Amino acid sequence: MLARRTGGAWLCIAAFTGSGCTTSPRAPATDVAPRTNAPSALAAEIDAYFAPVVRSRDFAGAVLVARGDRVLFEKGYGMANAELDVPNTPATMFRIASITKTFTAAAIVMLVERGAVRYADTLSKYLPDFPNGNRITIRHLLLHQSGVQNPSYEQISARLSLAQLIDQFRNKPLQFQPGARSQYSNAGYILLAAVIEKASGMPYAEFIRRNIAEPLGLRSTMPDVQEAVLPGRAMGYVPGPPPNGLENVVWYDMSSMVGSGVLLSSVRDLYRWARAAHGEALYRRTALEYPYGWGVRKYFGRDLIEQSGQLDGFTSYLGVYFADSTYVVCLTNVEAGLNDRCGKDLAAIAFGQPYERPLPTPAPVTPATMTVADSGRYSADGIGTFQLSVDDGRVYVRWMTARTSHYAVPVGRDSLVVRADRSVIIVERDGTGRATALGRSWGGSSPARFVRQ
Repeated sequence: MLARRTGGAWLCIAAFTGSGCTTSPRAPATDVAPRTNAPSALAAEIDAYFAPVVRSRDFAGAVLVARGDRVLFEKGYGMANAELDVPNTPATMFRIASITKTFTAAAIVMLVERGAVRYADTLSKYLPDFPNGNRITIRHLLLHQSGVQNPSYEQISARLSLAQLIDQFRNKPLQFQPGARSQYSNAGYILLAAVIEKASGMPYAEFIRRNIAEPLGLRSTMPDVQEAVLPGRAMGYVPGPPPNGLENVVWYDMSSMVGSGVLLSSVRDLYRWARAAHGEALYRRTALEYPYGWGVRKYFGRDLIEQSGQLDGFTSYLGVYFADSTYVVCLTNVEAGLNDRCGKDLAAIAFGQPYERPLPTPAPVTPATMTVADSGRYSADGIGTFQLSVDDGRVYVRWMTARTSHYAVPVGRDSLVVRADRSVIIVERDGTGRATALGRSWGGSSPARFVRQ
């Protein structure tokens, strides 16, 4: 917990990051909502949940909560295009990032049910020249157990074919022996897209369209093609400095995300998709050893499957509660750290369970003492390295494996909050005033110490 007195008032940084703080009269850390789920009350409660973060531009997107065939609540918040003042709606199309994997896995299961693929097949059956392909099975790929390393996305700057994309990581050594353990893998699902193409004889996008999107009436679910004119497609943003509070994300081609994160969709389409997965409209989910492409969880004493995703400027969440036939969708086009709790909080509201309302980013206060001299790379073993840059008094951070820099709000002397992931940074200085390390924490966790390189 971190509370500092600044500008004559206590600023509760821990409350902002979700760990709780009892010292701040400005914003209590635990703002527990009343327990109600009547439809009219549900709408009012969800609006109240998002109101402060929409005002502070920490949230823009669309959400939907449904039970069975009844939509209890759907609404867009903020702007799909902030420059043209176009609002988000339930029909707005967002990049859904790793929710794409639920479609890719479904396509594989459908091919298995048709006899075109077997889970025990090795990758070499479909990609004969892929290194170690004779040791990697389709099941390994589905369960993130292949050991294949991801492509280096920060180095990809041009449109790639699926074969060219696979060339980006084919010669990287395995991280572990196939089947030895599980580690979340985009590369594994890129390879599954190639398997779909080989087994079906059609491009990945066409298979998804013919076999999933069209049968279910998913009119907003499709690959994100940069050149296409797609009415209703949202632009992506990251938090920025005043006065606008937002900055555009560099719009990059999505060909490097085939199978793993390439799709666009809307909250309405994802609701239909969730119902189809739950009701086994296209394949027998309950016949599987695991719901491939999803995570299995238990919240509020209820079993569910869920998937979430994040790309520069976008976050996504889809949850399916089995016993209650309850579906929760949260899609955003401002990357501001709410994704890890948005879906669960919406479910809590729907089920009448307690939750904490999100706090808006604190307004910049006493200017940070950081200068250009503090710019540099800071590294922590087992976590990674990020670049901190100070430009005209504004502080930005960027992971070395990422493309996008994120603005850090000065909230006190040598204290910063990164709105994009709601992390808190505290600067350590030596006796001469030189920044030697940064403590960085997420969600109220103990700070990790990043040493200056």
